[in-house]
Amino acid sequence: MTPPVSDTPKLSTYAKGEIFEQKVFDFLSGELAAGRLLFAPQFSTIHRKKKYFSRYRESFIVFDIAIEVRLPDRDDPSVIVLIECKNYDGTIPIDDVEEFSSKIDQVASLNGKGIFVSASAFQSSALNFARNKGMAAVRYLDEGNFKWELSRSLLAGTMTASERRSAAIRNAMIEQSYEPALHSTYATTPLGFTNSWSGILQGLLTAPDGENARLEHVIQHRPAVRQRVAYLTEHQIEAKANEVLQDIGYTCGRVNLSKLIDHEFNISGLGVTFSRASMSALGGISFNPPLIQIFADDKNEPRARFTLAHELGHFYLEHGRYLERELLHPRDFELQQSTQMPTADVERLEWQANVFAAHLLMPKTAFLERLARLALIYDIRNRGHGFLYLDSQPVNHRLFHLVSENLSVHFSVSKAAVRLRLSSLGLLVEASAANRSAPIAQIVSRRRWC
Repeated sequence: MTPPVSDTPKLSTYAKGEIFEQKVFDFLSGELAAGRLLFAPQFSTIHRKKKYFSRYRESFIVFDIAIEVRLPDRDDPSVIVLIECKNYDGTIPIDDVEEFSSKIDQVASLNGKGIFVSASAFQSSALNFARNKGMAAVRYLDEGNFKWELSRSLLAGTMTASERRSAAIRNAMIEQSYEPALHSTYATTPLGFTNSWSGILQGLLTAPDGENARLEHVIQHRPAVRQRVAYLTEHQIEAKANEVLQDIGYTCGRVNLSKLIDHEFNISGLGVTFSRASMSALGGISFNPPLIQIFADDKNEPRARFTLAHELGHFYLEHGRYLERELLHPRDFELQQSTQMPTADVERLEWQANVFAAHLLMPKTAFLERLARLALIYDIRNRGHGFLYLDSQPVNHRLFHLVSENLSVHFSVSKAAVRLRLSSLGLLVEASAANRSAPIAQIVSRRRWC
């Protein structure tokens, strides 16, 4: 069968390069104007396609991007950061970096510092050459592939141990298929690896011999502000979920998520859209403006409902303080299998959103009341091992299957979600797990079914 022909024309290498160059220029222009690019904006200017004279050629060399930095009361730049941008389908060879270095050498009188920026990976030899020539090599990736895009304040706290971070950055720079999770920038400089543009410029300008000490007058040293993700207990997250349910008049059974999102739209303007199922993502949220997108062919199936509840968790728990946006991938459902709060900031955000989703879709009181009814129907009693005890005995497997199937249908959630909820409430003990008490007897006595 003949493969379908795409209606979208394929961009030429030149067009791709121009688009990427403009993207880098726009980003750096914004960072410089905002005072986030190491140099004081009043002493710095950024240019695109500016030409500088080469006495060897007796003509001009045009550089993709140039940042000129002047000392106070000086007309001529004291240093010029020269930037080359490439967007290849394959890796960046050493020849390209050598050619760029040669161009910089030809305008050496300008005190030029070189940065080679690529959308694709580098060959290892290209990285080594750039570092040894006093240049920076930068891989600047497409934010569209992010799982998380963090706010600037939280990025200051994402660094791991130096050796691990350096290995991770190098991997991001040489692996063509690498997909970004936290950062869009991965770079090596003469001083080492970094994830920030300020770090890149510091690596170029901070020479051991103090060559650029005079630039201290135009450099802005901004202390890193470490913002940690707020510690929320499960009780606090449950209280927030109950507050949301109370606002829509929930009493029991399947939570009406359509009613919830309509209610929230009228209050905050939160938008929720549904698109066809995607192989790469289940859903995502962006916070400015607030928008949730769910990828599912059936918005009422359990996984789509949990995805929506998860993203609502990010919204109601105010994770917009830490995230610009987030994507939920199919493999992320593995995170739901842990009831322990992670210590890392970003993983803690995901844990909080999962806990919120469980409490929103299976509210504790309604969940226990339904379970109490099933206990009477199936004559389930704690015989010393726990309310539900799952081992190799067929009778125990049968009871667990009956209960989880009923709860799954009743609350319109997956059996895996039910199993985790039972475990977190101490109502399911698997083999040698310790027995924990649960208030099921109190619920049975009330006999309020729905």
